[in-house]
Amino acid sequence: MDKRKEDLELIEREHNLAPEIVAGIVSSAGGPSVLKKIIHNLKDNIKISIIIAQHISEGFMKNFAGWLKSETSKKIKIAKNGEKIKKGFIYFPPDGYHIRLDGKRIKLLNSPPINGIRPSGNLLLKSIAESYGKNSVGVILTGMGKDGSEGIAEIFKRGGITVAQKPDTAFLKSMPQEAINSGLIKYDLSPEEIAKFLSKLEVKKYEDFNSR
Repeated sequence: MDKRKEDLELIEREHNLAPEIVAGIVSSAGGPSVLKKIIHNLKDNIKISIIIAQHISEGFMKNFAGWLKSETSKKIKIAKNGEKIKKGFIYFPPDGYHIRLDGKRIKLLNSPPINGIRPSGNLLLKSIAESYGKNSVGVILTGMGKDGSEGIAEIFKRGGITVAQKPDTAFLKSMPQEAINSGLIKYDLSPEEIAKFLSKLEVKKYEDFNSR
């Protein structure tokens, strides 16, 4: 192996660097139309991975993801347990599963709902924070209740990016407003602004090391 490549891999292992950015999006009532708007407005060549926890009745997730895929040119897929996430892809859990990350791999859990919710946004965002630290992004969209707020706190604590949909653009304001009220949201944005923001995110791997 090339000496420089060995040095770079050593740096990654020793410092637990995550050269990718992973965004978790949590949405509930009103989410499908907002997700369509965000995904439609993303650039085709986004440099991040996106995982979505949409609260939806069992039996509808596959059709929902298929509908989004037919409406956009983005790389949308139903996640498989144990698969490694890829840059530029947008993942949904299959019906009846929670979705979380374990390092760079997706874990699907058919365990009971958490606080009556499956997939749980808190479970997803916490796992992204644990796996990606400052390269994690949490986005809270329209919905009732406060799912995602605990996950946002974990992302904030680890130096990641926290985003909420502007409440006045949400079908139901309580989820994004709850997150904003926590004081841990860095940006409150409209759906179009969220798409533009996510499209610009990119990590330059080992930039400081390579500039020496």
